Amino acid sequence: MKTIANSVEKFTEDGDVRLQLLIQHCTGKAREAIKGCGMLNEKYVVSKAWIDKLSYGPPIRLNDSEALIDLADDLENCEVTLKVSGRLDQVNNEDRMVQILQRVPPYLRSRWLKTVQEIRVCGRDPTFTDLKKLIRTAAKEKNDPVFGSILDPVFKQNRNKVKPRTRFFSTHAVHAGSTNLAISPKYRVGNGRGFVPVRSSVGLTLMPSIKCFLCNGGRKLETCELNCEEKLKFVRDRKLCENCLCHSHFASGCKSPRSCTIEQCTIARKHSQSLHDALVASFRSRDGEGNNQRVSGPSVDQLSAELHAQQSHDVMKRSVEAFDTKPEINALPIVPVKVKGRGKDVIVTTYALLDSGSTSSWCSESLAKRLGVVGSRVQVSLSTIETDSIPLSCRRVNLEVMDMNEVNMVELPDVLTKDKLNVSTDCVPSQDDVDRWPHLSNIKVPKVIRSEVELLIGQDVPEALEPCEVRRCRGKGPYATKT
Repeated sequence: MKTIANSVEKFTEDGDVRLQLLIQHCTGKAREAIKGCGMLNEKYVVSKAWIDKLSYGPPIRLNDSEALIDLADDLENCEVTLKVSGRLDQVNNEDRMVQILQRVPPYLRSRWLKTVQEIRVCGRDPTFTDLKKLIRTAAKEKNDPVFGSILDPVFKQNRNKVKPRTRFFSTHAVHAGSTNLAISPKYRVGNGRGFVPVRSSVGLTLMPSIKCFLCNGGRKLETCELNCEEKLKFVRDRKLCENCLCHSHFASGCKSPRSCTIEQCTIARKHSQSLHDALVASFRSRDGEGNNQRVSGPSVDQLSAELHAQQSHDVMKRSVEAFDTKPEINALPIVPVKVKGRGKDVIVTTYALLDSGSTSSWCSESLAKRLGVVGSRVQVSLSTIETDSIPLSCRRVNLEVMDMNEVNMVELPDVLTKDKLNVSTDCVPSQDDVDRWPHLSNIKVPKVIRSEVELLIGQDVPEALEPCEVRRCRGKGPYATKT
């Protein structure tokens, strides 16, 4: 206070000049708290600015303690400013308070409902001051240094405690005195990339060495001088990849390029060129055994036994089809939502697929066009169960998604656009689908709307996929989640 008196008060007695000097000397949150006082004469502009800031600000996440205390400060400053200008009634009404409450986490809305009932028992209606006190109390609780984070999800509290992943097959420096180095046999198979100690001026270093563990020669397994049959037997006995000759996977899941460069190679799967001749011989011998069996032909007794078995199988199949009345389950987590662009007023109703198997969120180009959002063009690589790393040119836009009642809103940053999502509306669950199962009978499904699936929400927006309630399956029936 003495600093303010020496820096501001002693220079002038004019209140407006003092206020401007005080604003110049303050920074950060202190400046934000008092800068609105300089516009008190423009009361209509001030009131509209406070209404827009409090009502249409971004939603506050459950664990965002800083945003909650900022909201409490804004409510305090808004009340002081509008009370001086005589326009407190612009925020002291039910509609404005409902808009403000839509931004806070769900547990605060529940607490507000309880507070409202207590106030009405006293014979009065809730006011803006009551809401301000509730938010201020909640902000102090959330910012408590000891117990403020007990409501946060457990996985967010412990995500920084995850042990770093150990990386193998790299160069590691160790202390100069460490001479007892044991390399596990687990990492000394396949192409033979082991480690040998090498002394240098900085100490003892593990350098990668190459050794064939079939002939113990100083070469890779693929260049081993032994015949192809022995190498193929070694690869299959050790369960190695037939393409890159490593131990951690098989050829069907190998991400290395095809290593066989022989022209007109008839082997479809990936394989090493050093194993080509052995694989061809193996396939020919297998085909020869099949031809010999077809030439010899089955006996009369074998044909009779096979015919009897086939007839028994057909009878059993018809019996199963006659008595199997289990309903088909083909519903996907597709829900009707309302979507708008960030900072836009246009709202579009469409279907959204909640896809926990996608690492990105997508929307159709027609939806982005109707919302009036145009983002920057980016190049991405798209991988599906049928294709791998397909280059795709698309746009990145920012959206906001709400439920049909516009009670909950979730921001969707960096949504990628695509010409069409190719998700059929036949998989949209209906009330009839839910009512067929007794354990789901009291669940109300949103009404079917006339729209395509134009939005896909992926794992990059976990708050939209996090289940609030799970209805577990009974037997082989479906389960339901509420997000």
